[in-house]
Amino acid sequence: MLIRAFPGPYMLLEAVELLYAVVNRVPAQKLTSGGSYELPVEEMQHMIDGLEREMDLQNPDLKLFFQKIKIKDGSEDTTCLARSIAYLKMDFACTDVTSAMLSLQDKWREMQRGCEYPVHIGKYNLDCDKCDDKRTSSLEQKIRRLLVPAEYQRELLNALTDFQTYTERLQKLLLPAAEYMERRLAPWIERAQPLLKRWEEQFTQPESLAKIARHWPKEVAHEAENLYFTLRYLDCQYRVSQYDAGQKSVYLHIGVGCLPEDDSRNGVASWELRALRLLGNAARAQILFALRDKPMSTREIARELQMDLGTVSRDVRNLCDAGVLVTREGEDRRRYSICTETVEALIAYLEMLKSI
Repeated sequence: MLIRAFPGPYMLLEAVELLYAVVNRVPAQKLTSGGSYELPVEEMQHMIDGLEREMDLQNPDLKLFFQKIKIKDGSEDTTCLARSIAYLKMDFACTDVTSAMLSLQDKWREMQRGCEYPVHIGKYNLDCDKCDDKRTSSLEQKIRRLLVPAEYQRELLNALTDFQTYTERLQKLLLPAAEYMERRLAPWIERAQPLLKRWEEQFTQPESLAKIARHWPKEVAHEAENLYFTLRYLDCQYRVSQYDAGQKSVYLHIGVGCLPEDDSRNGVASWELRALRLLGNAARAQILFALRDKPMSTREIARELQMDLGTVSRDVRNLCDAGVLVTREGEDRRRYSICTETVEALIAYLEMLKSI
């Protein structure tokens, strides 16, 4: 597999997250915790306040694209129209907002030709899947099934129907934000290059790559030929992943607060911390208990536990991202099972704490 690290930030998503913070008054502590490679909290707050002074907060497009929307899946997650658009396609070769937007427009046209429609919405994703029969489903019907308010469904439908116009409007908001950020991020980008190098070294180790690939859907693990990644400076405790089947490429947007295993804090890796946080939820614990005996699809889990399908889909996705679940492709649908290696690693860590 070809491994490629991109040294510069992916400015499209960095600008989206900064404007989201400005419009929704997100405190700097939510975006950084001041770790070794993270921006200090006071520097992050200074960046938010400075952009707020430069932006016209009365611009109706700011509210349209960046006002937070609650995802109605039982979580506390929120999203916005700008995220739903910008996270459709990651292309780290696009070092500026303009080229990234052109890549997004090309990707949406490709998805339309392939009859791909939204099937799941999350904090940092709008997942789309192919519909083989356009007679029984439409873009509008698919969007109505997303777990967001009806008003947001209508606006998302408008945006995806007239994608060119909406992306051009969004670009006008993002360009000054990206220009403002670039100057202020420069020293922190340079500071984080050793972290980028450590991730590259880890990914080039066959055993480390194999460990990561175990948590991908089986078809991704078998078909992926490229792994592209870069660092994320805002909301830097997150690692956002995406697979482009056409290019057979995995994209990882890794927060600078996420450290490789050999760089983990206090003997616990960042993925382990995330997995432990996810397991502290009753609904996710029920899902794991349901999967003890046999692999199941999200629909089967929802039926057995009498839970909302959207909530199950969201929790299963999060558990997969954290490596707690693995994907198995069946003849008729995708099924999920518990990753015993992850569970054993978590047990070992808890046992270590017990012995302290």
